[in-house]
Amino acid sequence: MPTTPMSPVRPQRNETVSQLLSPAIMQGRQGFGEKPDQISMNQPVRSSTIASPAAMYELAMTVPASSHFLFSAGIVGTRPDGSIAGDIGEQATEVWRSIGNLLMAAGYAAEDVVSYTTYAVGGHDLSEVMAARDGFFGGHRAASTLVTVLALARPEWKVEVAVIAARQR
Repeated sequence: MPTTPMSPVRPQRNETVSQLLSPAIMQGRQGFGEKPDQISMNQPVRSSTIASPAAMYELAMTVPASSHFLFSAGIVGTRPDGSIAGDIGEQATEVWRSIGNLLMAAGYAAEDVVSYTTYAVGGHDLSEVMAARDGFFGGHRAASTLVTVLALARPEWKVEVAVIAARQR
């Protein structure tokens, strides 16, 4: 699957950070490895008695009791060199790149994400935020909440995302 800056691919469960990032950096790519072949034990909860999700996410997810969990802080669009991406779309892409790196460092894959909360400063085109998210997840869907806010902790930040991931021990 070809990658572009606005459509990062996802980390494979067995990839190490150095295996993934070295080729990506050498080729000038932003993104992560391909989708793993294994199917997640985390399952969506769906009901015909309530409205379907408004976008590419699930309303609820179940996680087996024997799972390990990862809880992230709110991740913002600050690059590794400390600079901050310019527009909300670039920041969202950087956010999901950083989340992918955190997941990989802890031995998780994008498919292990069961829930995420996105905070976006109002007045911006949120389709770019959703495009970055969809590019990261591909076909994977998790429970999601999107909240528009007046501001984040620093005025240059336009989007922040916190994730919860679960995987089998």
